[in-house]
Amino acid sequence: MELEENSQEENNPEPTPEDKPHDRPDPMFKAVTSEFVKESGIETIETEFPQTLRADMVLKVPEGLVLEETLFSFFRRFNIVEFKGENNQLNIDGFLRNEARMILFYLYNKEATFENMLNLIVSSRFPQSFFDYMEARQCKFEPEKDRPWLWRSRVGLQEVVVIVCRDLPLKPRYYQWLLFAPSDSRKWKAFVRMLAREGNLTLLERLRKLRPQEYENMSLEIKELLKEYTPEERKRYMKALAHGVAFEMPDIAREAPEELSEAIAKLSPEELDQTLAKLTPKQLLARVAPEERLAGISPEERLAGVAPEERLAGVTPEELSQTLSKLSPEQRLAGMTKEERLAGMTKEERLAGMTKEELLAGMTKEERQQLLELLAKEDKQAE
Repeated sequence: MELEENSQEENNPEPTPEDKPHDRPDPMFKAVTSEFVKESGIETIETEFPQTLRADMVLKVPEGLVLEETLFSFFRRFNIVEFKGENNQLNIDGFLRNEARMILFYLYNKEATFENMLNLIVSSRFPQSFFDYMEARQCKFEPEKDRPWLWRSRVGLQEVVVIVCRDLPLKPRYYQWLLFAPSDSRKWKAFVRMLAREGNLTLLERLRKLRPQEYENMSLEIKELLKEYTPEERKRYMKALAHGVAFEMPDIAREAPEELSEAIAKLSPEELDQTLAKLTPKQLLARVAPEERLAGISPEERLAGVAPEERLAGVTPEELSQTLSKLSPEQRLAGMTKEERLAGMTKEERLAGMTKEELLAGMTKEERQQLLELLAKEDKQAE
């Protein structure tokens, strides 16, 4: 059934630059494949090819390594790898560059022979136009019977293999290169669904990074599949997704601030509280104007816990005088101790306008005696 579906797809769906913006899957292909071959025991060789002829990868299979049950069962001892993404279709120029790499590797590596070397091209799409071009020149590529995703040809002295990612089977041993199937193909969509059902968070995250727009287009379908997860699996998926988003958040905030704001605005008050719970008050208030911070707070609440000196910081004497002139005596003295009320005043200023009866009214005998002693002490200091 799978082969039938592939055969019904167009074999030459080459997008033009106008169809889609060019992306760069090459670094991820190298990273994924390096990790993949290392697990299988295959070695990556560093070469000194000129920049224009630098291969995506040169892979060496150690003597005695068994690869029968892996994707790499067709490898030779030395494999010169060229990757062609879905927007970078294989053509004769790309093929000739890898052919030149093969010749250079043969000339500068004593172990290399044309019998133990493989010119390997991994192509996201089916390279129909390239195959047609080569067949017209008596270099026909043909698929292997039991591996219809592997096309082989002998070109001069070189053995050439083209792997078509779109046609790889949906089986775990092929998952790493299925990541690079064309995102507009049925195979890619079926692969996303399969990973979601399996809860394969690592590869789903890689797919999201490689093709964010196409992945987003499938998000509703993925959400439906998430309903089949256990609570633990769903939580694990969401955590992995959050880690990926957190890594890209600075770029999103810088390059798509409006879209980020719109996404945040969709959160309910409760969800927003949970999201902001880890932020410090300083972080929360960093972009809030002073007027907005104080909105709805009474004067008493604003001044609570603020020392008198801090309250008056930055206020000129003229501004302070104007403010005090609007207050009644009681308002001016509210909340002040006796000592604070008298601080900085001369004896005459303290007693100005008060009769002897007013001065002593409400005072006990002891308080009157203390007052007389205080005044006498100040008189003595004044002399």
